[in-house]
Amino acid sequence: AYRCTYGPEGMQPFYFSAGALALTGFSAEELIAGRPHLRELIHPADLPVVRERTRQALDEKLPFELEFRLRLPDGTEKWVLSRGHGVQDAGGRLFFFEGLVIDVTARKQAEAERLALERRLLESQKLESLGLLAGGVAHDFNNLLTSIVGNAGLARLDLAEGSAADTCLK
Repeated sequence: AYRCTYGPEGMQPFYFSAGALALTGFSAEELIAGRPHLRELIHPADLPVVRERTRQALDEKLPFELEFRLRLPDGTEKWVLSRGHGVQDAGGRLFFFEGLVIDVTARKQAEAERLALERRLLESQKLESLGLLAGGVAHDFNNLLTSIVGNAGLARLDLAEGSAADTCLK
């Protein structure tokens, strides 16, 4: 769980639950003190989207939900789902926003494995279809060759052995 103010400098946290340590590798106190700043933990490719969608939801006074990657101190990445909403005064002015961050790395990995399995299955189905097609073409070609070889054998019966036509038919 978290609570942050939002101003010109972006998000400024003032509360993190104890789960912050397990999720990020940093204690709640470190994150509140800005060591490191939240923007340093969010994957650089995801940061613009996180900022834009959060700002838009807060401006429109709507809840937000987004998935993005966190970069941990040991270099690994975690996928997280952040759900939150703004808390406004009676006049509609934003006091702060709060929400939850849930680790969805296992789900993302399972999703990626499922997609890879589907791709392999599709590839094997394509290869199976290609094999059936090749087998059908080979069967049809073999039928044509059987007719040709059979007729050549019959034609040889009427020729003298060793003749030029017999040699060609052979």
